[in-house]
Amino acid sequence: MEIIIDKIAIWKTTFHKETFTVREHPTGTRYLNEVNIYCVSDKPLYRYAKNYKVGKTEFLLFVRTFNGDKKVVEKQLDEVAKTVTESQAKKAIMATANDFEYLDKKLKGSD
Repeated sequence: MEIIIDKIAIWKTTFHKETFTVREHPTGTRYLNEVNIYCVSDKPLYRYAKNYKVGKTEFLLFVRTFNGDKKVVEKQLDEVAKTVTESQAKKAIMATANDFEYLDKKLKGSD
């Protein structure tokens, strides 16, 4: 799937169980902006991901953004995680390697 900047996605949990991970993508990464136009980043892009659990179902939320403030991003992911239903999480864990789903949620301050 395409990288949509600042849009939060749900997926199956990762194999490593760290609670919060950050990966920096290099300058030149291709992404879709807020009006669905392909762009190439002129600065580093960050991928933040965190595992959560609703009921007995584990899931992962992640987002790709230019926001380098990991504490702010983690707090927002935590807030969105509280809104995920167990049925959404169950659907997410059935996803294939490239079959995550974007939620109708964006990072605050990115509009």
